[in-house]
Amino acid sequence: GTQQQQQLQQPPVVRLAVFNFAEAWIFAFLPALLADERRLPLPAVLFAWVGGLGLTNAFLAPYLAIREGFAAYYDGSKEKQGQEHEQEEDNTASGSKVSGRNAVLSASVGAIATVVVFYACGSCLVDTSLGDWSDFARLATADRTYLAFCVDLVLFSTFQPFLLRKVYTQEIVKSGENESDPMPQIYNVPFVGLVAWLFGK
Repeated sequence: GTQQQQQLQQPPVVRLAVFNFAEAWIFAFLPALLADERRLPLPAVLFAWVGGLGLTNAFLAPYLAIREGFAAYYDGSKEKQGQEHEQEEDNTASGSKVSGRNAVLSASVGAIATVVVFYACGSCLVDTSLGDWSDFARLATADRTYLAFCVDLVLFSTFQPFLLRKVYTQEIVKSGENESDPMPQIYNVPFVGLVAWLFGK
């Protein structure tokens, strides 16, 4: 009786693994969000990130949309006014004078996210069966909470290359390299590309 009650109280392994994977993925976004020179002010970045972690991962979509709107506005203003106030405009657009990759933060976040995802994958390999995956697929079409996890993963697969492309372009411009150089293809690989960026130079 007690063992059956504990089994009923525990969430399905597949659901828990997908949830942990989604949480690890949005957790790993923080260094890239902070490295973006066109990011919104720090409170807005942290609000979107913490909101995604604790409430709903839909916080990231409106943040990136607003970020893109402000970036386009400031870039357009800079073209009209010329280059004499370029540095001032850049600082205003980013919402802070501090941006760029933080190597310590990136490596720490990357390590934590990687451990969580390895654990989630390991639990799926050891503790699940084809029936568990069939149940998850069925519930994903009938239960909104299950569907939300799947939608999150699709959205993150879109947000990741979008954000990394922005940050990568800013990094190569700073280094004096050719801005038209293509972004490494691995950055487009869901989750793996973000971890590769976190552990990069």
